[in-house]
Amino acid sequence: MADGAKKGEAMRDEHYDLVSVLYHALQSQETIDQYIQDADEGGDTALAQFFREIRDEDLLRADRAKVLLRERLGRGKGKDIVDETSMESFPASDAPGGY
Repeated sequence: MADGAKKGEAMRDEHYDLVSVLYHALQSQETIDQYIQDADEGGDTALAQFFREIRDEDLLRADRAKVLLRERLGRGKGKDIVDETSMESFPASDAPGGY
């Protein structure tokens, strides 16, 4: 346990936090797509639009988390291990090896 940390208090790990936000933002896409389909099939265009907005916000959140994580891992200053096109081709659960 680090000096100053209280018993039972979680240690701060910003990298883990960013990865978690990124994972959850991307993971929600499949579920939200199902919600959109359900609303469309039910003829509820307002609800479908609401779910589309949530999906779009999560994608923006995921993109921002990727940028922040890349900056904090020092990869924003030079060539990334995986180029941007490759990064976008992998879902969060299937990240390329080597990370």
